[in-house]
Amino acid sequence: MDIHGQPRIDLVAAPTDELWSRIANLYIEAFSAPPYAEDPGELAEILEWGPGILHGPGGRLVVARDDDDVVGFALGQPLHFSPDWQGLLERCGTPETEAMRAAPEQTFIVREIATSARARGRGIGTKCLARLTQGAGVPTTALAVYAHAEEARKFYRRLAFDQIGALTTGQGHELLILTR
Repeated sequence: MDIHGQPRIDLVAAPTDELWSRIANLYIEAFSAPPYAEDPGELAEILEWGPGILHGPGGRLVVARDDDDVVGFALGQPLHFSPDWQGLLERCGTPETEAMRAAPEQTFIVREIATSARARGRGIGTKCLARLTQGAGVPTTALAVYAHAEEARKFYRRLAFDQIGALTTGQGHELLILTR
């Protein structure tokens, strides 16, 4: 916590294995629960791919801590270093997603963002997102959210994100591409 009793929001360049473990636990907590109900074993793979995103060109990680407890995090990277995201945009095929693909150096992708259920409603997600994108050096921020994740969609609408595309995942879920 900071001196005002609020969680500390830090940009972290070199997280320890212990911190990655805490991030993974939060990620599993957030996305194995409804409405996502994703497989915890697959979610644990963030320990494998998360450091690669962070240590790739322009990778950024923000962690919110309430004392030693990780209560939120956000992980992102520039679009031009994310072939999988470029593929998502190509699958959408809207004029807006095609424009993003044509100038990938202009967009920062929020790969993951999560807040602990017990810490929601305290502005932690908003602060993590702001800190993640602050200083990224690009005018556009993009992220993806499942259409059935209504609370997350409301959160992003409050933060002025607009839908620019949609696609169906291999699991049959509608994935919305949002930007601001």
